[in-house]
Amino acid sequence: MKRESIIYYIALLMVLVIASSCVKVEPKFNSNNLTVTFNNAGSNYVIGNKTVNGKDSLNFSYSGTCTTPITYVTLTKNDTEVGRDSIKTGDRMSFTNLVKKLVADTIPGSYIYRVVARDKSNIYLGSSNNIIITVNSDMTFITNNRVSVPDTTAKTNKAYFNIATQTAYSYSDITAGNNSNVIDFGYFWDPTIASGTTVKGHTIYNLNLSPIPSAITMYNTSTFTKNATQFKVVTSPITWTSLNSGATLKALGATTFKTASANSVTGLAAGSVFLFKTAAGKYGAINVTYVSAASAYATTYMNFDLKIAN
Repeated sequence: MKRESIIYYIALLMVLVIASSCVKVEPKFNSNNLTVTFNNAGSNYVIGNKTVNGKDSLNFSYSGTCTTPITYVTLTKNDTEVGRDSIKTGDRMSFTNLVKKLVADTIPGSYIYRVVARDKSNIYLGSSNNIIITVNSDMTFITNNRVSVPDTTAKTNKAYFNIATQTAYSYSDITAGNNSNVIDFGYFWDPTIASGTTVKGHTIYNLNLSPIPSAITMYNTSTFTKNATQFKVVTSPITWTSLNSGATLKALGATTFKTASANSVTGLAAGSVFLFKTAAGKYGAINVTYVSAASAYATTYMNFDLKIAN
């Protein structure tokens, strides 16, 4: 029995040796078959790493040679195809002045562009060097701002806000500095009934608000400059996250404030998001992150994040 087992394993080993000798060994794939030149064909043409603003023109003109016939050439962004050309004539081992005209993304960050060649079986033949396009942020994003409800005695609660500098002011600050012209909005808690038994509550307003609610009548603003900042609460599918660039804020704001215009927004709570357009024409959005209480007491305040299109 032992002798038969030895003979069996010797025979099996010989079969494996013979089979392995018949396997075809392919040469190692060479990923450097393609050479690409980016052509400087005019303004806005990309020939190397570049920093741009959102929606700037990105034009590409490229030529190349390959050691293997090419079926098509693609331009990719972060490995996703954004342009394609078929190579159908000639020796198909070169291409000249292929042009793609694109625009930069609106979301800030770095994007990798490459020219890639493939054969008729979709086999990768090679690629250009990476070109890194860095998109500047076209908006200012400031977190953890705060305004407080007006206080009746000292009048030192920071109840007013300047968007451009992200600075809160009290009534006393403004009267002492004679700088009401910098105020974009005020904040207070409005006890007025909005509907049923629901009060208007946390309110952002511009100084043109009329009639003046009783909660802020103790502040005499008759001599103040009253910037007409406009407001509009946003609803689904628009979210704070989707407002991710200055270009988005400008486009949405321009559309919104063609037909919608309000001197105040009421009923605000944590999670409320609203657009604004300042008297100077700046577009942006505010996300309420926290409200301390549902009352007009001087200890009540609101925290919020702010995005402004540059």
